[in-house]
Amino acid sequence: MSNNNLTNERLSALIRVARDSLELYEMELPVIDDVMLALAELQQRRAAMLQGSEPVTTTNKLPEETGSSLQLRNLIRQRHAEWSQATFGDVGPVGPLKHLSKEALEAAEEPDDLSEWADMQFLLWDAQRRAGISDGEITAAMEEKLKVNMARQWPEPKDGEPRLHIKAAPQQEVK
Repeated sequence: MSNNNLTNERLSALIRVARDSLELYEMELPVIDDVMLALAELQQRRAAMLQGSEPVTTTNKLPEETGSSLQLRNLIRQRHAEWSQATFGDVGPVGPLKHLSKEALEAAEEPDDLSEWADMQFLLWDAQRRAGISDGEITAAMEEKLKVNMARQWPEPKDGEPRLHIKAAPQQEVK
């Protein structure tokens, strides 16, 4: 049984419309992402204003990632997860975390070597995945840890040296 309405020309036209629609959708994604980021920033600024404070700013502002760069990052993350699972199998997060400490020392020796930074990111993602920690869980933990760190006292910066927070002096018991 055939349908006389579905000619080759009609099918070709439908394919063109579908392809054009998909291309338009892909072009709109970064715009939608940018709007969502702008709204989130506006919400942060409004909250800071209502609390009578200024939002956190830095002199080394990171460039905002757009929808397309986030999509590529997620694709690379997925490809790495598939490769890592196939290559290393069902192991826990400890191995990748130990490897991460080695890569961090290498990155400290050559901080301009982006391949070391890539290794660290891969290992962090791998350990997180193998530990079963979702992005939402780690983001919530990061939010809480930032509050803790912001409330701590820190020594003066010394380039090239780690800075540990200043611990409160132990309370002596009065007799």
